[in-house]
Amino acid sequence: MTKIPDDLFKFAWCGTRKHNWPAFVEELAEKADTENWGCNNKILVNYINHTFTNMAIAVNGGQAEEEKYFPISGEKCCFNTGLFTTYLDSIYAYFELNRMDHGPKWFLIGFKIKSDYELSSFQKLPKRMDYFNDPSLLVFNPNLEIRTNTPHILGDDRNIERLPENLKKGYNKFSMIQQLEGAIGMAKKRIMANYTLAVPQYYQGNLQLLLPLWFTDNTKADLALTLTRTDDLYVGRTCLTYDMAYNNARLIAKPDSSWLSSENISN
Repeated sequence: MTKIPDDLFKFAWCGTRKHNWPAFVEELAEKADTENWGCNNKILVNYINHTFTNMAIAVNGGQAEEEKYFPISGEKCCFNTGLFTTYLDSIYAYFELNRMDHGPKWFLIGFKIKSDYELSSFQKLPKRMDYFNDPSLLVFNPNLEIRTNTPHILGDDRNIERLPENLKKGYNKFSMIQQLEGAIGMAKKRIMANYTLAVPQYYQGNLQLLLPLWFTDNTKADLALTLTRTDDLYVGRTCLTYDMAYNNARLIAKPDSSWLSSENISN
């Protein structure tokens, strides 16, 4: 079986990232249910690119049949974007064979719904990307220990840059350790009272939970600790900024949590 390129731009002609492609992305944004996709639709760009990549990886790795995600009907191909219209119709990326003697095999025509005539020749339309086989991983288990990789979170320059500004200005490693441990403990208590605070994300082939951390006030979470389930414990290896957490969580579904909302992303 020929492997599917895991880069959308190698799979199909979509214009360039600066020309044509932004118009395709805008078309998708207009078709999809209303959502804040950030400045220049940056969250939507991240979403559609990673959705395609994860589908290709699943097919190439043998986790899914090609027809599940990339059915072909004659000279046509499509995949399920995972997004819906305001009428809850699935939105599909639709391609036709590239008739040029160079470039990718396919040519992006646009985004369609099942009632559009372009999709009428597909006997079965493709499925949405399936990110998990074990639903229990989507819910935080308060009985499990959280082991945090504190040296990495507070000893790596890139992670320190993610801290709130007031903590970076007067950065003190030992004080920060105490604040981090306190924030994790408080977050765990909050999640015990409201399990929906632990939001799932998909990163590099793994399903993780995002644990919100508050350092400055109780309105907008300052950071999110990534939790990976390992046997009977959670391992927290890094912290993400609010925007990074939203981008990763949006791959699975539009976050519907009191602390993670598109209303608070940076534009």
